[in-house]
Amino acid sequence: MAQTTVRIVIVGGGVSGLSTACSLVQNCSPNVKLDIKILEASSRLGGRVRTVPIPDDPENGCVSLGASFVHGHENNPVYDILSKNNIKMAKAGAGTNPPSGHTQMWDSSGKMIPQKDSEQFTAEIDKICEEVYESLPVPPDSATTEEEASWKRQDQSLETLIEKKVSEKLGSALVDSKNNSHPSEIYRLYKWRIGCYYGSEMSDLSSSFVNLPNDSRGDHFLVSSYQRFIEIEEQFLRSQPNCEIRLNTPVTLIEKLGQDSPRTIMKVTSQSDSKPAITFLADYVVVTASIACLKKELIKFSPDLSLQKRESIKNIGLAPYELVAFGFTEAFWKNDSNVNSDWLLFSACQETGNFPLAFLNFHKNFGKNILVGHFHGKFGQIMSEYSDQQLKEMVEKVLQRAFPKSKVSVKWIRRSEWQRTKYVGTGFSALHLKGSPYDFDRLAAPEKTFDERLLFAGEATYKSDFGCLRAAFISGQREASRILKQVSNKSRL
Repeated sequence: MAQTTVRIVIVGGGVSGLSTACSLVQNCSPNVKLDIKILEASSRLGGRVRTVPIPDDPENGCVSLGASFVHGHENNPVYDILSKNNIKMAKAGAGTNPPSGHTQMWDSSGKMIPQKDSEQFTAEIDKICEEVYESLPVPPDSATTEEEASWKRQDQSLETLIEKKVSEKLGSALVDSKNNSHPSEIYRLYKWRIGCYYGSEMSDLSSSFVNLPNDSRGDHFLVSSYQRFIEIEEQFLRSQPNCEIRLNTPVTLIEKLGQDSPRTIMKVTSQSDSKPAITFLADYVVVTASIACLKKELIKFSPDLSLQKRESIKNIGLAPYELVAFGFTEAFWKNDSNVNSDWLLFSACQETGNFPLAFLNFHKNFGKNILVGHFHGKFGQIMSEYSDQQLKEMVEKVLQRAFPKSKVSVKWIRRSEWQRTKYVGTGFSALHLKGSPYDFDRLAAPEKTFDERLLFAGEATYKSDFGCLRAAFISGQREASRILKQVSNKSRL
């Protein structure tokens, strides 16, 4: 039987783009010949997976400045690949709660909050939050336009609901932003930790996401580096004669051709300041560009995307998120005060512009003298404009006050710089107040103006786990399956 050739262009070489290509190759029928081209705008694959060598130990160590966690190990193909290839992971929480692990807190004066106090009070807030979550409705898998509009009208911020319940149970003084008692500071750090997980201020988060059906089950893990994960996918694809990977190839235009033909054809154009335009013909195009890239309209479509999809792109929230790795000559936090927690949380103070600071302790699980700062929301936006020197001075002052016995000196800094990166533009997607969980579904739907041959993948197209690497990976598998199912129907060729 003669083979049918199917030309597929994948826009973006991040996790979802690589997953789409791998799944296509692995599951394609022998009767179908694939011609796959992955067009990546930047000079490397991986998207928001970014790992950099540790400056003082480049051969033996690296640090993640992008995706860092496995969110639920059960029924998770990402976890399975990491485990199979012996990529080091450390347990960082369980169940559906944000990965937290063991956390040490400091108050605004730089004094360590006793672990017993923070754990006891955090447990009380956990119970209150659970009551709030249980009181909220579970969004149906789909909704009519009227039902969705009603849902939006009734939406409240997660912070509003939790603060109301906390005030009822523990007293209104606790939620007073001027109250510097340890319970109040623990409460503010608790809120900061939740916001850090979702990449947004709690006041911006829609409460409608809380009870979304979630596929992330089981234990959460901190991953030493996702770089090997990307390398495994890349090596497999480069070994395939029917798959071509092109770096530094930003896609600027996707056009529908062949209106007079029974077979819809698309033309994909890549153009940059330094290169002449290149065009590719395709039977299917899978767009895996970040939601920020789509919002900025860096890719043009002819004809335009449907109004429904354009509205969904507009409505999906952005989670400003930056990771900054701070290297030190020694793990003074361990040597000075025997702090060996997964997270180090510092209350808001003057040096930080009255924002809390959150550090992931790389020394505990990976033996490196590194604290990775997690900056989100408004603070993530502000600090993205800081110079390295400004960041260094800010962090040194906060840590010096907390660890007076040590001489705190930042040796080196490495930054994610997602908001400055043209084709990334943000940390990940978010469901903000008055937003709709169904916008993720609408973005994921095949584009009707392109006869359902223009497809979308990425973490912002997977409602139940948006914002996670697992969502990006599975969305790629979903679109590969969609293409192969259509190809099996010869009327679609």
